Amino acid sequence: MRTAARIAATPLVLLITVAAGAGWLELLRRSGALAAGPRITGALPLDRLAGHDAQPLLRVLAAWVPAGLACGAALVALTGWSRPVRGAFAGLGGFAIVFAAGALADAVTASDPLGSHIGAQWHHQATWLVPALLAACAVMPGRSRPSRAAPAAAPDASRPGRGAPAAV
Repeated sequence: MRTAARIAATPLVLLITVAAGAGWLELLRRSGALAAGPRITGALPLDRLAGHDAQPLLRVLAAWVPAGLACGAALVALTGWSRPVRGAFAGLGGFAIVFAAGALADAVTASDPLGSHIGAQWHHQATWLVPALLAACAVMPGRSRPSRAAPAAAPDASRPGRGAPAAV
């Protein structure tokens, strides 16, 4: 795939990943499943008014780990990037999207200007945990590469049974 296409595909993959992770987290919240662990603030910012924005750690992990693995698999398939590059793009891109989406959701739920909610994003645990999970999980999928073993040696003709017929 050409470099321009790789660059164009990456934001789309990251947007889909963040939407999928947030969607799974919302579904898990509605089902009441996996309600264990400390509550992660800002995990569902659109549910802030209902008091559901903080979610249990196990639920957050159950939603975002598969999303991160899928992100890594998609980036391998679409770009062929190495693990460190995938991790960097998933982490930094995920951070930018989660930060912006969190600020926008807070502004919408409070009916305030966006600028007044930028600073609060630095204090939400999900702003940091989600990109870290995306980066860690995006490096896991990969193509197995054949080992670079030494080429097989030519048969030794000086020893009987090793390539040359034995002298009679």
